[in-house]
Amino acid sequence: MDNFNLQKSKIISKKIREMCLNINHISQTSHLGSSLSISDIVNVLFFEIIKLNKINLNSSLRDKFILSKGHACLCIYVSLFLKKIINKDDLYNYGKNNSLLMTHISHKVPGVEFSTGSLGHGLPFATGKAFYAKKFNKKWHTYCLLSDGELNEGSNWESLLFASHHKLNNLSIIIDYNKIQSFGNTNEIINLEPLEEKFKSMNLD
Repeated sequence: MDNFNLQKSKIISKKIREMCLNINHISQTSHLGSSLSISDIVNVLFFEIIKLNKINLNSSLRDKFILSKGHACLCIYVSLFLKKIINKDDLYNYGKNNSLLMTHISHKVPGVEFSTGSLGHGLPFATGKAFYAKKFNKKWHTYCLLSDGELNEGSNWESLLFASHHKLNNLSIIIDYNKIQSFGNTNEIINLEPLEEKFKSMNLD
């Protein structure tokens, strides 16, 4: 992230949040909090690290991003709009009947790798992408964004063990640790702590 401009990044994150609030109000859909809590993460990934744009959109060489918490798709759609990858009409039809932009992320949308919604499937897919890249010496990197409540799904822990065993250093896993899920606080539903130690125990950095 050479020449990272913190002030500019804050402005983009604020814009993402404002647009998420506006479109969520227009569409009268749910999962607003899930989108707001990842806006800084998605901003840095899309605008600073992956640098997704119209030119590299269909390139097999570009880095991959998987949103495992598919219900937070509005944040992704707003970011794709700000990157001029999807248009305003599509964005403001979010969540409506026959809209391209459904309320769970869809691979039919340009710039989206994989459809998710049922939790616990994004990381297994991302791990497979990373394994393929390492096996065939592909240079792109895979990023996967999960929710903390989603870690209740056993498929994630299988994927973490697989990633550790195969030393997938071309995979970055980001957990949106907002400590709340649909039925309450994560420490009341299934306590994840000590989370950092769990990752370290699997030799994950």
